[in-house]
Amino acid sequence: MLALIAVAAFVALAGFRLETGYDWIAYESALNDAPSLFDFSITDLPASINQMEPLFILLLSIIKEFGGSIQELYFVVALFNGIVFYKFIRHCRASVILAFSIYFCWSYLIGQMGIMRQSIALSFLMLSLIRFDKSKYPSTVLLLLAGVGFQYSVLMFIPIFCTFTYKKIIRYRMPIMAALLVLYFADFSLFGMIGTAANAIGLSLIVSKLQFYLNIGTFPKSIGAIAYLLLNVFSFLYFAKTIDVQSKVEKALMLSLLLMIFVEALFWQFPLLWNRVQYFVIIAQAILLYKTWGTIKINHRAIQLVATFALSIAALVKMLNNDAAEPYIPYQSVIESIYSTDIGDGRERTERYNYSMEQELP
Repeated sequence: MLALIAVAAFVALAGFRLETGYDWIAYESALNDAPSLFDFSITDLPASINQMEPLFILLLSIIKEFGGSIQELYFVVALFNGIVFYKFIRHCRASVILAFSIYFCWSYLIGQMGIMRQSIALSFLMLSLIRFDKSKYPSTVLLLLAGVGFQYSVLMFIPIFCTFTYKKIIRYRMPIMAALLVLYFADFSLFGMIGTAANAIGLSLIVSKLQFYLNIGTFPKSIGAIAYLLLNVFSFLYFAKTIDVQSKVEKALMLSLLLMIFVEALFWQFPLLWNRVQYFVIIAQAILLYKTWGTIKINHRAIQLVATFALSIAALVKMLNNDAAEPYIPYQSVIESIYSTDIGDGRERTERYNYSMEQELP
């Protein structure tokens, strides 16, 4: 019953929001400008959607064809993501309550009420991992490609399916972590090297995506970013002691955490890039944390939970006290608008926040 309540909350908070969160103005414009389903084409698209992935444009066209608004789009996406979240956590034999609690504190607000395409893509990634764990490789590939069709950045997760490398990686985990930390504190970055290589090979998609992050601008290292990298390194080394090496999905979760550390260490000046990995890795860490419970004593578990609770609440409070929380506070629900003609100042707050962000760009 508690698990169902958690899933209901997962769906309701994002699905019934009204003018709350990031990017919704852009998605509202995209839905209004989307071609009808019977005239669907990925060529000659309006400027509001010509940079979006094809399957997301198709979803917009379907919603529009049936007379749906941005509110129906919110609910459909939230319902799909909530069901997949529940299905994935249960497949991994972990606690839905624990996973949702941790995910809510660290990633839910942005992951489910902002980056809509990324959230759908990560749901397809989770479905793909379920099929991968069952050795259903054709459907694994198809589901992963479906995720790519909603957000190209899911391509970054391809290495986590290389679970045959896991034993060797774990054998040399200490040198690997040490090397990544040395490169991080030496300010080494792979960004320029990958861009040069992609340009030489002619990979225009990668070049355009790298240019996108470059246009947003670089960010210096902060105390928080350094602490978060060290926390992820600790988590990787900690979970490596308890993981079931016979489970492909658990090994994939560990490799996703390694991917997070890799991207943090070698693309440190682009938080927007490694945040795209974080939105899934938080779920992976919650599952791996639960998996340790069968191997540790009750006192150890109590310390673990207190530490996790403190870190998670601190992460949530930090987010809510930041200027980035302006589009979320106060939260507005479409249900409230049924009983009131005052829909609130969500649009004004979002536009004000977006303007302030644009002013900070180089």
